[in-house]
Amino acid sequence: MQKVYWTIPDCGSPELQIVFFEPESLFKHLQETRKGTQYLKCPAFQEYTKNTFVIKAPFDCEITVNRKKGTLDIIGVPQEYSQFIINRIDQVEPTNPYVMSTFPAYLFYSNDDMSIESIHPFMELNDSISNTMLIPGTYNISKWIRSIDFSFEVKDDTKKVKMTRGDVLFYVKFRTKDDSKVELERVQMTEELKSAEKTCFKLKLAIKNVPLKNLYVMAESFMKTLSFRKPKKCPFGFGRK
Repeated sequence: MQKVYWTIPDCGSPELQIVFFEPESLFKHLQETRKGTQYLKCPAFQEYTKNTFVIKAPFDCEITVNRKKGTLDIIGVPQEYSQFIINRIDQVEPTNPYVMSTFPAYLFYSNDDMSIESIHPFMELNDSISNTMLIPGTYNISKWIRSIDFSFEVKDDTKKVKMTRGDVLFYVKFRTKDDSKVELERVQMTEELKSAEKTCFKLKLAIKNVPLKNLYVMAESFMKTLSFRKPKKCPFGFGRK
């Protein structure tokens, strides 16, 4: 069993620590939504869904795209939360799907060597994802500190993007080096963790288009200085010379 730590990034709205849902095991989620389904007993299906968790929408929200003006009309959430809906019109070519990012955001890290993947929720049927297509991604959460959010293409920008609190928006999957199971543990968003996330984010602004494997090398010595990345010493002194 390997440990994955998670928290809600510090965004100036501490109540979101409670508003956002805890990541939930995909297999447990399917046991509740597909009761009695025989394929849940299939070892191959169980193996595929291992270490996969669902991320749910925290708010009821409607977003209307105005491609001509390059703007978003947002209703259903308090004004202070609309700042978390990011218009990515600057990344959209005229004939390409519209792109945006929204809440929720989570930060995962581990002291064990493993990667995280964000995946479109292929087992879900809900209105919240009927007009969205997740933009997937992967990175090593022991070598790089960053948060993930709901970044997606709009399938049809003449229709609204409607999200309902509690609907699954996307999956996250953890891939360990030895294929062992992971256990999630919630931690507080400390100043050190906040600073580490900011450092990794701003590096990509300072030096653009650097491959992930190069970023890992560049950040290696920095990551070793972080207190939450240092191995705990045995209280009995085992391993000392």
